Amino acid sequence: MFEQWRRLTAGCSLLGGVLYVVSRIPPAWYGYAHGDSYVFNPAVFSPIWIERELMPMLALVGTIGLICGLGALVYRDWAANRVFRVAGVLSIVGASSLIAGLYGPELLAPANTQVGPVSGLAGLALALWGVLLLLVGGPILAYSYVKADRDRLGWSLVGFVPAGVILSALVPGGFGQLISTVPLLVLAGVMAWELEIKRAITVDESGS
Repeated sequence: MFEQWRRLTAGCSLLGGVLYVVSRIPPAWYGYAHGDSYVFNPAVFSPIWIERELMPMLALVGTIGLICGLGALVYRDWAANRVFRVAGVLSIVGASSLIAGLYGPELLAPANTQVGPVSGLAGLALALWGVLLLLVGGPILAYSYVKADRDRLGWSLVGFVPAGVILSALVPGGFGQLISTVPLLVLAGVMAWELEIKRAITVDESGS
């Protein structure tokens, strides 16, 4: 049954990476000026509407696509060993918690109102919990893939965050903001390739 969904989840992963990169296009490139922030009901497809409404939605949808790809990989390799299962679940729950903490309070707030302090603190706590789970599960999952001779996937998983930070520091400004997403796009491509081309990791390959 899963074989029928591999191509779909591969597409979700790749599309997610592309959407996230698009969401990081510098606002000045599509005409947004910071002085426009006083506009409360911007016209659809106006620069401020793109910056305020469209780009956050693209980032959210893109991240969900990446999480779907990661979930498909963990499901594919579920039988490899216990480390894959534990690290995979920690990574998926961590990523989901981080996204819920970052976007949840704003999505649940009534239209044209600020996020309340209680909702904001709850979102922050959930996001920090997600980061903690990712810091534990992510490197273990990446190491497990490297150990199973899936080096591209393992190094992409563990390296996309530091690589993005380094690129952002080396290339300041709006263009650096866009360039810093390239490692995430590479990760999305590697996950899509793994799902489309590679078979599941066996117990022997996992080193168990």
